[in-house]
Amino acid sequence: MSFPSTRTILTSFDGGVVLQASVQKPDKYRFFDSLGDVALIPRGAGLSYPAASFGSESTSVDLSNFNRLLSYQDGLLHVEAGATLGQVYNFLIKHGRYLPIQPGHPDITIGGCVAADVHGKNQLRDGTFIELVEALELFHPKHGVVTLSRTEHADLFYLTCGGYGLTGIIRTVHLRTRELPSPVVEIVTIPVSSVEDLEAVITEKARQYDLVYSWHDFTQRGKGFGKGFIKAARFVPSSEVASSFDQRDRHPKRTLYAEHRGMYRYAFFSQWTTRPFNALFYQSNMIGRSVHKMPLYDFLFPVHNKEIYFKFFGRKGFHECQFIIPFKQVSSWTEEVKVYLSGHSISVTLASAKLFVGEQRLLRFTGQGICMALDVPRSAQGRLFVDFLNDLATRTGAIPNIIKDAELSAPVVAACYPEYEAFRSALRAWDPDRMFRSHLSERIGL
Repeated sequence: MSFPSTRTILTSFDGGVVLQASVQKPDKYRFFDSLGDVALIPRGAGLSYPAASFGSESTSVDLSNFNRLLSYQDGLLHVEAGATLGQVYNFLIKHGRYLPIQPGHPDITIGGCVAADVHGKNQLRDGTFIELVEALELFHPKHGVVTLSRTEHADLFYLTCGGYGLTGIIRTVHLRTRELPSPVVEIVTIPVSSVEDLEAVITEKARQYDLVYSWHDFTQRGKGFGKGFIKAARFVPSSEVASSFDQRDRHPKRTLYAEHRGMYRYAFFSQWTTRPFNALFYQSNMIGRSVHKMPLYDFLFPVHNKEIYFKFFGRKGFHECQFIIPFKQVSSWTEEVKVYLSGHSISVTLASAKLFVGEQRLLRFTGQGICMALDVPRSAQGRLFVDFLNDLATRTGAIPNIIKDAELSAPVVAACYPEYEAFRSALRAWDPDRMFRSHLSERIGL
């Protein structure tokens, strides 16, 4: 049985890549028996900021039909790779379990989380998504179906977790779930007078609370540069959760698509609007800074129901860069960014930080330091700022996030990831014909 492919226009979520690509959307496992010697790349929700799930010379295999939750026993959940975080959340909460490591939107798929080795709201305590993966089932046309774990084909397991879909198609994943202390968290908002105070405060709060991230205003100048706040949450004991508290299934339908993000022709964000927008956002959080309760779902997925933020960038889109800055370089990194922004008309719409620990291996985004994400509107000035940040990363030893920055070049990745060549070599040993490739993999020389 043949499965037809469709030529269609695909867009990266940040708006930086728009191209015609082939897509297949199978709904039966015999599809995998029909694959020949063609370039492929798996595709989940299509929400990666760069073009990680498509390329002009590759056929994207849309896995959205493979979204079943297959089994659950003794805290282990077996799911198909197209299952979403929202689906998994709604299932696990009924069993008093959850996934402690989750990126910010419920439409993201489990396969995508594995491929990008994503992080959550407290990497200090929880690590990255690989910590939740007990085993996975990988398909490659030349190798068939292979089961991977820390004890079975371990090298390929570590190459696949954080391998950006380049080792093959992840079909199913066995996940380690964690006991859910409560479906409700108690949140406190802690003011930060400048970004210079961030490291000390976020380090303290990340050790005290279950979930922690910060927001900063990089449109401020002078001593107030990076003024912002830390959101810290801890689980409310179940005995204190009112029976009337809303615990219904969340997220009944998908709301976020790369193709819809650019629905507005013109951008709202500019050098005139961003500063008052950030000031208003800061003040609104200061007004509501008293301790309050919130469903865990809403804290884990802060972007849900706030998709308008991304649409405010208009059709051109945005740049996002994210770096793990070594602790000893945080001060100098911050000062250089501050000086650069003081001399350029750059609208930084978002600056958000988390605390990271861990050993950086292969191309997985982890390490020791402060993790800082920055958003700016897509423009010539924005691109120059991104180039500046990537050059700064090579000089300070910062690690750029490959799944965030659509402008990363092969030389920058090679300079910032010590095991870049080891990843390339291992990938070619497993897949010498490089059957799996994307716009992202071609751009960074994989």
